[in-house]
Amino acid sequence: MGQKTNMKNNIKDFIVKYWVEIFIFVILTFVIFWHLGKYALADWDEAIYADISRNVLHGNFLTLKWGSWDWFQKPPLYMWIEASFFKLFGVSEFSARLTSALSGLGLSYLIYLIAKEFFNKKVAIFALATVLLNTFLLAWFRFATIDIIALFLNTLAIYFFWLSQNNKKYLIWCFIVLGLAGMAKGPVVIAIGLTFLIYLLLTRQTLTYLKNKYFYIGLAIFLLILLPWHLYMINKFGSNFIDEYFVYQILTRAKEPIEGHFASWLYYPKLILKTFPLCLILFFSVFVPKEKISIKRKEFLFLSIWLVLQYFSIAKVATVLDWYILPVFIPLQILSAAIMVILYEKWKTPGKIFLFLIVLFGVVLCR
Repeated sequence: MGQKTNMKNNIKDFIVKYWVEIFIFVILTFVIFWHLGKYALADWDEAIYADISRNVLHGNFLTLKWGSWDWFQKPPLYMWIEASFFKLFGVSEFSARLTSALSGLGLSYLIYLIAKEFFNKKVAIFALATVLLNTFLLAWFRFATIDIIALFLNTLAIYFFWLSQNNKKYLIWCFIVLGLAGMAKGPVVIAIGLTFLIYLLLTRQTLTYLKNKYFYIGLAIFLLILLPWHLYMINKFGSNFIDEYFVYQILTRAKEPIEGHFASWLYYPKLILKTFPLCLILFFSVFVPKEKISIKRKEFLFLSIWLVLQYFSIAKVATVLDWYILPVFIPLQILSAAIMVILYEKWKTPGKIFLFLIVLFGVVLCR
């Protein structure tokens, strides 16, 4: 009887303490999962990945097949997971989109965790709330594509990397998740790896990491996750796999616009401003007191490196597609939330009213 009472009290205390976060997550869950399987799959990526995943159920586990053709465009992790949901819940639009929906919900929670770890609970709540305002991001949470699970895994790797500064054992988890991200969407791990490297160089932690045994254990696990499938495919298909997977899908996409997907250099900035106008708050960062920046110097430095590298690694790719810009929104939303909270705490009543009008303006535009 006493244990049940204690459990009820603990649950009640938890709800009282985190009621805002719970409320936002309930809304997020509703928005992401509402009528998730109602509409037919898009006849490009959604339908293609669903067909490949269905073929995984028929034994095409290592060699992915689209129809009767061998398919070399992406690594298999996403298709393996989607096939698992097909096995559990049957082949349907809902099952096909479940991987992205769960990854999107997990990504939202990671945004909250990282913002809380970097700053505080207020920033974390605001960063989480901005997910609800970003209809572009939410739309992709409801679309059966590889990009959301890859983004979730990369963001999880960033979270573990940050924790590794105090406990190097987290490096093992960081590398495991990076390996899985590589098995989801190959080259997406490069920009994350460069973010880690530049941050370590600027904070003079590089040697500390290179001398730590967990770095090498993690690196070995990373290679064990990433290499076997790639080596198997190279051994089995040789130049056919290399030309499609490495040359066309990675190098050619980067050097020239393929399949007619090209645009001016202003395309991504316009898309960001259109879908997340609250990022304009970054221009007001000049009003942030220097002591606030100095106290959180490493956090602001890491977020800035993360944001800049993600943006330019995407902007430099000649093939322009809307969803390529998705990784930029994660550091952007956390930075925007941090600036917003700092300014709110610093400014007096007229400033708070002005800040409120900016947010209101951004929310209206987000619609």
